[in-house]
Amino acid sequence: VQRDGERAPTFPAATYHVAQADWDHYTDEANLNAQFDEQVRPLGDTGALHLVTGEHELTDGVTILPTNGHTPGHQCVMVRSNGEVGVLTGDLFHNLAQIVEQDWCPMFDWRTDLSTASRRWLLWRAQVENWVVFSGHFPTGQSIGRIDSGPNDRPVWRPV
Repeated sequence: VQRDGERAPTFPAATYHVAQADWDHYTDEANLNAQFDEQVRPLGDTGALHLVTGEHELTDGVTILPTNGHTPGHQCVMVRSNGEVGVLTGDLFHNLAQIVEQDWCPMFDWRTDLSTASRRWLLWRAQVENWVVFSGHFPTGQSIGRIDSGPNDRPVWRPV
């Protein structure tokens, strides 16, 4: 945002945690991206940017999980509270069909092999550990759910 004619972070007291892989990719001249240049790159000059690699705990109970593929450093956010675990999936899922058809990828995934592997891993872990999954791309009323075993042990989405 602009403050007093100067570029400043939207949330001035925040630390912005960006995947090192995304930073490296989008700051390479061969991969210019207008949104990144407008919204993320300027954070490098503010002191508010923290580049992360792998799983990274932001604070007690809040952890970034690497789920590369949609972008080189795509991340999900896991929140642990009162014995429950929830995960915000970002752009890991774009359609409910991807719960069962885990190989289906949108054309805008950077690397579909990696996004498929990340999706499979997260769905497996969510099912085994009974996580609540939050997906902003799913329809209203179905965007929060759990993964259960359906017929032939195929995963099914159970909205909560």
